[in-house]
Amino acid sequence: MEVPSGELKWGVDRHRRLKRRLRLFLPLLAAFVLLLLLVLFLPGSSPPPPSENYPRAMVRGPTFNIAGKRSTQPLALPKGGLTGIENIYLMKHGRYDPRENLADNSLLWENVISFSGQAVTVRAGEVFDIVVAVRAKADRENLAYARKENVRVWLAARGAFTIPFDCAPDEREYIFYSEGYGSADGYLRMNVVWDNEGEGYALLPGQELLLENLTLELWG
Repeated sequence: MEVPSGELKWGVDRHRRLKRRLRLFLPLLAAFVLLLLLVLFLPGSSPPPPSENYPRAMVRGPTFNIAGKRSTQPLALPKGGLTGIENIYLMKHGRYDPRENLADNSLLWENVISFSGQAVTVRAGEVFDIVVAVRAKADRENLAYARKENVRVWLAARGAFTIPFDCAPDEREYIFYSEGYGSADGYLRMNVVWDNEGEGYALLPGQELLLENLTLELWG
């Protein structure tokens, strides 16, 4: 049977148009499939970090003092010194061990005060303890024996609340390092804790606490 030339020409043109459309459509289809695979199989982007714009309060440090039998001088800790106040840690209440060197536990800090008059922020409403780290070397002059009973730390605070000027009792002093403990040439480091009788402290947004007096007393 002979096919009319007009119908043959129409069939050829239709085939060419279909091939042309396929050439245009296939790249779009491939791009769509690739995009779908990327969405399905690649790990998602990390969520944005949590906002740091939570309410803040302020704690301002004192002038550091070390008191001996013969002299009182303002300091934090002389470079290379073996006696003095190392840091004031504002620790997350109930989440730390005072028998450890708190310098190694920065994730448990609310903040730390390291020099005279320094002001730091804490999260408002976060319950914290005030922990003073000190070190002392027996020298037969100011400190007769390297034991915590011969070392006293005094603290006072005012502002959002008041801490009357007083020394911490021996049971709130925690030795975390010592050499020749109790001897006349020994050395110790300890944390002294103020925790509001086990309740901790907290500040409201915008409040300020001034640690107005901090004294390390050595005696024989």
